[in-house]
Amino acid sequence: ELKKKFKYVGIETTTICNTDCFCCPRKNAYELSWKTMCVDLFEKIIMDIYENHDVERSVRFGGMGDPSCDKHLIKRLKFVKKNAPELKISLSSNMEVWKPELTKIIISEVLISSMRFSILAYTPKASNRIYGDNLLTEKARHQIDYFLSANAIAGHPIWTEVYTLMFQGQKGEVEKIKNRYWESVDEFEIWQPHGWSNRYPELRSKQKNRIKCKSVTEMDQPMIGIQGDFIPCS
Repeated sequence: ELKKKFKYVGIETTTICNTDCFCCPRKNAYELSWKTMCVDLFEKIIMDIYENHDVERSVRFGGMGDPSCDKHLIKRLKFVKKNAPELKISLSSNMEVWKPELTKIIISEVLISSMRFSILAYTPKASNRIYGDNLLTEKARHQIDYFLSANAIAGHPIWTEVYTLMFQGQKGEVEKIKNRYWESVDEFEIWQPHGWSNRYPELRSKQKNRIKCKSVTEMDQPMIGIQGDFIPCS
């Protein structure tokens, strides 16, 4: 039997998040409770991916939660490195409650291939609008800057990325984020907010004919949910 090839695979290791972003549907469109994936299920998923499939880019910890809220994060990463060393692992975090100890362990042991910083605001005013906390972005920047510095000192073993969204009236914020991190990271992504859970219906007008989701038809970038369920498109 031929192995299934994926561009990337997401694993929702936790549904717990430290933020309440106004653009996220987790509180009004997500029916499961806030919890962390058990280690046994995670290890089973990793070994299934490693032994039976090919992943072109990476296995990314994500979903409705933030990896910084995953109490088993380091244990999971060490399991992957020991038992599935060829798998490329990436993390995506808003970094507000990230700990320096996580940075030290991850970089010194090179437990991931890439780190993606999610930065949706820069100034206190925008931070309050997006996250409901005017200090969140400042706290996150301390951890991002520490990670980038430690990574550089260690010889840059981990690829770094910044990801942001171009909300309406937010151009100035994106420019500030870009000015701060454009030269500091390996990759910089600016996306228009999508119509996830139909929270932004104005972004995509309704079409006369149904358009098939490419992620569903090709099944090449799925998310493995907190219960181990296969989700073709996030």
